[in-house]
Amino acid sequence: MSMSDASNGEFENTQSSEQSADESKGSDDGSARRGAVERGLFMLLFGAIAYLTIWAVILLAVIQWVFVLINKEPNADIKRFSTNLAEYLAQIARFLGFATEEKPCPFSPFPRVAADE
Repeated sequence: MSMSDASNGEFENTQSSEQSADESKGSDDGSARRGAVERGLFMLLFGAIAYLTIWAVILLAVIQWVFVLINKEPNADIKRFSTNLAEYLAQIARFLGFATEEKPCPFSPFPRVAADE
């Protein structure tokens, strides 16, 4: 075996190890990209849910205002549900802002805030 044969074999070994490193890196990039696309789809879903939830909060505020006009005090059930809904919106905001990887309801339990009455 000549010197040139040895150097060619060494080059081939180095090249094949670089190729396998590139292939494994490529599969990591592919899974990372799939994960990013999946998260993006969940972000769109939760953005739409947040939009609808904000309208529900507005509706509950109007209903609660009517209760205050009629009964001179807010309805306790609406107050409690509004508090839980506000926490749900906070969970969505944390997910959309990448503060957490935990997906909000329906992929986790709906938040239940302790009553402060």
